[in-house]
Amino acid sequence: MAKGRKTGGRTKGTPNKATADAKAACTAIVDDPAYRRNLASRARRGKLAPAMECMLWHYAKGKPTEDIKLDVRLDVPAFALPAGCPGVSIR
Repeated sequence: MAKGRKTGGRTKGTPNKATADAKAACTAIVDDPAYRRNLASRARRGKLAPAMECMLWHYAKGKPTEDIKLDVRLDVPAFALPAGCPGVSIR
């Protein structure tokens, strides 16, 4: 391999054969009208696995965003902080 450069293999973003085959198999299953009727029936009866129901909601309505707020207060003497430390205010 040349230093710092890609010289062979698939181009960036090209899925490998196993991934493409798995996607094709899954697509064939979920596109089958009989499977869809059965899935809808199980969903209406509440017989879907929780992970499957969660995935259906994510695909149908989008995965909810997760907001994480962090509020940290440290007792650090001002002389212990590096000068010009970004995001730190000394009171």
